Amino acid sequence: MKAIIVEEPGDYDVLQLKEVKEPVPKINQVKIKIAYCSLNPLDTHSRAARVSWNAPKMPYTPGYEYSGRIIQIGEGVDKDLLDKKVAVIGQWGGNAEFAIADTKTLKLIPEYIDWKVSSCISTCGPTAWHLVNSTGKVKKGDNVLIHSAAGAVGILACQIAKSNGAIVYGLTGSDIKCNYAKNYGYDYLINRNKKNWSEEINKLSGGKGIDIIFDGVAGNEAIYNYQVIAPLGNIIYLGQTAGPPPEINISNIISKSYSVTGFVQFFHQIKSNFIEDKELYSKISKNEWKIPINKIATLEEVPILHKLFEDRQLMGKTLIKIGGDI
Repeated sequence: MKAIIVEEPGDYDVLQLKEVKEPVPKINQVKIKIAYCSLNPLDTHSRAARVSWNAPKMPYTPGYEYSGRIIQIGEGVDKDLLDKKVAVIGQWGGNAEFAIADTKTLKLIPEYIDWKVSSCISTCGPTAWHLVNSTGKVKKGDNVLIHSAAGAVGILACQIAKSNGAIVYGLTGSDIKCNYAKNYGYDYLINRNKKNWSEEINKLSGGKGIDIIFDGVAGNEAIYNYQVIAPLGNIIYLGQTAGPPPEINISNIISKSYSVTGFVQFFHQIKSNFIEDKELYSKISKNEWKIPINKIATLEEVPILHKLFEDRQLMGKTLIKIGGDI
């Protein structure tokens, strides 16, 4: 079978497309024919040895989240799982024609969910849903600011926040990304590289500021979050692609009585017992909420996808088509 292999950490040029033996499932494992694999930030971070949690052992095949159909089961696995449509999250191997997954990493996907959506709904969907409803507790009339507004999580979070009656501001790094994101319901979009976005937001909000901020970028510009956050607001960090934010000024937090919160999808799903899936599947299958699939590539193109991602040139969700609609 064809598979992307990383033999040692490095830049995108360490990604090699090779012909390898098909894997065989062991106890409590299944073999999956892969339909689509979604490009996840962890794919690039793991390739460059920038992750410590769930870090793969070299050599390995990237592909943190993907969809496919179970074609073989190992010892101890329920036979009813054969031929089931599934998504896999958190177990590497999706950049290949076939993959082995532990049963604990499987998520059954309804047949009515599109194969492309199936490959990415289990990460960006719950992340956006819990950001808005569990951590942000977004309600009617709230001013919400989303960093990386043209990304899949940002775009889906915008739609969910709008469903809750919020006014949504978005930040992107280019006019092209602003034009792309405007199709998904943002009230205001700002190119952070053309304007002082904290001044622009305070002007657009009539001085009220922002009640909830979702920031996966952080870096030096995170200091502006503290300039636009409203009293009793909440700044929620879900990543730091631009590096860690500046040290927090405790006096400023006290004076405005706002919160600074961290976010990881995993803990919220344990607490919610996946109740969000029902609404996500319903809204997305009816096209009321849209996952913005913007680019579909091939295994041969995986190295350039990593480069484009790290150069911040991608928008929406990028998929790798492997078996296609199976």
